[in-house]
Amino acid sequence: MDHTDEDSPVGKGDNSKRPRCQNPVPGSSGGLSLGWNDSISVVLRSYSSSHIDVMIDEGDGTDPWRCTGFYGPPEVQNKVISWQLLRSLNDCPNIPWCVMGNFNEILSVTEKQGALVRNEWQIRNFCDTLQDCSLFDMGYRGN
Repeated sequence: MDHTDEDSPVGKGDNSKRPRCQNPVPGSSGGLSLGWNDSISVVLRSYSSSHIDVMIDEGDGTDPWRCTGFYGPPEVQNKVISWQLLRSLNDCPNIPWCVMGNFNEILSVTEKQGALVRNEWQIRNFCDTLQDCSLFDMGYRGN
């Protein structure tokens, strides 16, 4: 995404010591934010109200890798656009890529507790997107 330095969400945090990338969105939600330590190099690749995509070089001789903070909309009608965005971000197949955040989707009906039952086609679309992007669920433990 093209932007000027004035429009860039990259800058110093509130205490002017820690770098951060922040992308507020209108409405009641808080948007996305990514913070990091000064000892690593973080280059902003792209951002939207649904993602922040960066390249990370830890400066220790290891290969650079990508990190994408992602927010998938809870509304069913917006999920197709969200999965298209994730697929379009899959443009560097030879660079390790970690995508984290809230996808607002599940991989199996066994993950759902309470509320409305998820449609099978919805789950299948999400699983297909992860497979198309060579991503996999690292699992979760906790509350």
